[in-house]
Amino acid sequence: MHRIRLRGPWTKTLCGSLETRRTSVPDSVVNAGELDGSAQPSTSEDVVVYERRFNRPSGLETKTLVLLSIEKWIGKAMEISVNGHQLLIARPPFEADITKYLELHNSLRVHLTGPPAALPCLDGEVALLIRDAND
Repeated sequence: MHRIRLRGPWTKTLCGSLETRRTSVPDSVVNAGELDGSAQPSTSEDVVVYERRFNRPSGLETKTLVLLSIEKWIGKAMEISVNGHQLLIARPPFEADITKYLELHNSLRVHLTGPPAALPCLDGEVALLIRDAND
């Protein structure tokens, strides 16, 4: 198995805010809370969207699987998608086969929600795991 860590650069947007910031993942709760210093605390749940672009790993063979792995996050995952294809969401640690969704250039989006007191945060490692389908 080969691991490609998707550390950065990521963009992070607090829904309802016009501000987008660059960040690395794992992200920290402190950095997530600093996303929009001008924002007033909301009374409903906050949604944070993380986005990362990446190229298709080179040298993939027909019997190779590419899995998306997300170690952990704070909040609830509302959507995880690759190139607009929504993945089934489970609790972290999260792992999904994304082989059939890969293109030459790819976009990964993670939508997290949570109460304002605990702003959602992608605080675990995100990686592509490349495995031989026979393993």
